Amino acid sequence: MTVRKLDGDGNVIGTEISPNMWTIQYSRKMGRENYGNEECGLFGQIATEDGDTWEQIQAKLDAAFAFAKTAVHQQLGITTIVTDDGIVRDEAQPQQAPKPAAARRRPKAAPTTQADRNALWDEWIADPTAWWDNRDNKRNPKAPDFKHKETGQGLWVDKAPASALLVLNGEATAEEPF
Repeated sequence: MTVRKLDGDGNVIGTEISPNMWTIQYSRKMGRENYGNEECGLFGQIATEDGDTWEQIQAKLDAAFAFAKTAVHQQLGITTIVTDDGIVRDEAQPQQAPKPAAARRRPKAAPTTQADRNALWDEWIADPTAWWDNRDNKRNPKAPDFKHKETGQGLWVDKAPASALLVLNGEATAEEPF
């Protein structure tokens, strides 16, 4: 039989996985403006004794869960308070990190003509360090292969002109024209 302990919102905070062994877990995801979602979690196991009453088991799970929740909130920069009855509450909104200048700018519209794309590729050839190279860690195949660090404009290798392909393949450089 699986026994679960729920918090006041109906979330599972403890599950008995074997006699005298419980798991606790807490995770929180929050959106960060211009940074996407951030998630942090903690998972642990709590041992109980053969003679523990249900109230003692609940107290151990509540204490472990409060610790986990506080630790996760601390990692996310959320100020918390613990009430006298052991409930962890958010004291205020999470502290927002200052936005870098690049994050405050709105990305320019994607180039629509081949001439516009070629001009962006010329910029990439002239200064590839101004672009993020996402080829090795793309999570979405539709995402750009290169993304400009300031403007957010994207470049796709499959739409690259021959001059950029020569540079990508190491057959030419910005200093050695095609």
